[in-house]
Amino acid sequence: MPESQELMVFREKLVLEDQEANQDQTVHQDPEEKMETLDPEVPEAVQVPLEIREGEELLVARVSPEIQDSRGASDLLALVESLETTAETGLASRGRKGGRRGDEGFPGFPGLKGAAGDSGTKGGPGPNGNLGQRGVSGNIGTPGQKGEFGYPGPYGQKGPRGPGVVRAVTECPVYPTELAFALDASEGVGSAFNNMRDTVLNLVKDITISESNCPRGARVALTLYNNEVTTEVRFADAMKKRALVQRIEGLQALKTRKQRNLETAMSFVAQNTFKRVRSGFLMRKVAIFLVGGPVSQAQTVTNAALRLHDAGIATLFLVNNTALAQVIVLPNAGSAQYKSVLQKVMNCHVCLDICSPDQMCDYVPPVVSRDRRSSTTDVDIDMAFVIDSSESTYPTVFTEIKRYIAHIVEQLEVSPDPTSSVNHARVSVIQQAPYEFIANNTGSPIHVDIGLTEHRSAQDIVKFLLEKTPQLEGGRALAAAIESTVERFEEAPLHRDRKVLFLFVTGSVEEEEEQLVRIATEVKCRGYFLVIMGVGKKLSAGDARVLSRMASEPSDVFFKRLDTVSQFYDKHIQTFGELLPKYISIENAFFMSPEVSKNCKWFQSDQPLKNPFTSSQQQQQSE
Repeated sequence: MPESQELMVFREKLVLEDQEANQDQTVHQDPEEKMETLDPEVPEAVQVPLEIREGEELLVARVSPEIQDSRGASDLLALVESLETTAETGLASRGRKGGRRGDEGFPGFPGLKGAAGDSGTKGGPGPNGNLGQRGVSGNIGTPGQKGEFGYPGPYGQKGPRGPGVVRAVTECPVYPTELAFALDASEGVGSAFNNMRDTVLNLVKDITISESNCPRGARVALTLYNNEVTTEVRFADAMKKRALVQRIEGLQALKTRKQRNLETAMSFVAQNTFKRVRSGFLMRKVAIFLVGGPVSQAQTVTNAALRLHDAGIATLFLVNNTALAQVIVLPNAGSAQYKSVLQKVMNCHVCLDICSPDQMCDYVPPVVSRDRRSSTTDVDIDMAFVIDSSESTYPTVFTEIKRYIAHIVEQLEVSPDPTSSVNHARVSVIQQAPYEFIANNTGSPIHVDIGLTEHRSAQDIVKFLLEKTPQLEGGRALAAAIESTVERFEEAPLHRDRKVLFLFVTGSVEEEEEQLVRIATEVKCRGYFLVIMGVGKKLSAGDARVLSRMASEPSDVFFKRLDTVSQFYDKHIQTFGELLPKYISIENAFFMSPEVSKNCKWFQSDQPLKNPFTSSQQQQQSE
């Protein structure tokens, strides 16, 4: 066989992974590494590693075992030399003519890292990116606070003149009304009772009767009186008109020896008949007293009229005239004046239109205005407000007391020259009692915040009171405070005939009952009005009884009990503050019962009894 067929020249890639023991091993050797066995079946003497590389491939010559058997050692060495020569000349990479080209070898090892090149120039800005996707809308926010009221707009142009006014026919009464009748059923009335009964019938037949609590029409109550009071019809009965008329027609005069007591009837109507009425700002309360004979004791009647007026009841009397009510002499039913008098009672009392009173009405009952800027009362009066500034008076209570005092002062015509004028009102504000007096019994028991002659207008007094009058935070010494306040009154120049002590009490006074009642009686005997307000829940029933005994009479008018400060804004308390100067200015308003007046020192003197509020004209007439 030719030698070209005896030799097999092949290329093998060096395999780095381990192979099974029976496979041929291909070794990748470093040029400086020792010779390794390429084939375990070939003797090591005839294995010749060829270190000549062509590209990345290592050429390896292997002699088959058949040649080893047929050739001798010398021939094998010659063959190896021949192969080495061929490898050096480049023939080993191609083999003999007719052989195939071997596969490419593995990539060589990477070369050494070159030196760092120069930095390139800074690139320019890139193009703008595309617009992003639109975000999702948020949730709806909470509503904002309500804005302030804007300024009032200008007045519009005056419109064209309208047609003539056509007065609509309105029902009677115009406003919802609580109407109470009191008929005289005392001894000696006789046939006059029938005249009074027929008058009530004629009035009831011509008005709209309310049969429920709806604010419309009139509800009627009816009482009979002598020295006692009997209720025939109550407001709560809500009787239908026909039944009401039948009840009135059935009334008969009482056979009795009981005497007439109008003051008792008036007090009963004020405190009991009108105790439960319908509510509403436009609600009117009217009381009509029919009297069958003469009435004495005008002083007691005036006090009863004061109770009715304090309760907001418009009153019609058939007695001596008072400043709080109207007197109409009722003729007999068959006389010529009867119908005109009855019509006047209807138009001016029962069915009175306050906004548009009838021309025949020469008297219009007083109406409490809702406007705080209502007209003031011009009365010659000295008034001192004494505030309990002890620990029982909380700051909120003290503030509300000051506001109520300001409400009363706004109703007064304050003297512009308090030191030299005898006209108009003067006001003082006092707190009791300083800590020095309570702890050491030294100094004065009162602290004067506003003196009688310090201010010349109601506005100045109110401003100083609300802005510059802090709470004293002392103790309570009510008896000593009353005495010291009276001494201050006596020291002031140009005394007014009417003098008022207005006390605000917030704590217990029951333990000092005897002393307080004695001092209050002495003060009233000297001609002072005592008006008292008990404020707060710390006042017990015993405290209220003591304060009621101290107050001027009638005590249910001049003593008020307020459990909470919010009651300062109740309608009847606000009305009381507005009308207080008028109450005090009424003739015969100063009254003391015989039980109280018998304790006065000037009753026991040898000098004749004098009314402390007798006017100068009356004094001249008496002389």
